[in-house]
Amino acid sequence: MAIPDFQTIMLPLLIRLKDKQTYKISELIEILADEFKLTDEEKEMMFESGNSKIFRNRVRWARLYLKKADLINDLTFRRCPFNFHNFFCYRFFWKLPCLFKLH
Repeated sequence: MAIPDFQTIMLPLLIRLKDKQTYKISELIEILADEFKLTDEEKEMMFESGNSKIFRNRVRWARLYLKKADLINDLTFRRCPFNFHNFFCYRFFWKLPCLFKLH
């Protein structure tokens, strides 16, 4: 199977985040790779420039567009507590200085 584009990844990502659990982006990448039945070679495939992995990049683009559409949110840096349609938390926490560290 070919590596899916970011538009194809968006719906499975949104469905996965519907459970309102906290995920690291690396966990989501592995979950989605398993869902799309990607081989180890496809997971590790790099762009020609050698800067990043293709599938990882596409999952991040899908996440970005879902965030811009206000369908998910990202409350901290590098740790991604996604809450499906939880707009109050998003609007409240982004105004606060970083008082909490979620690990």
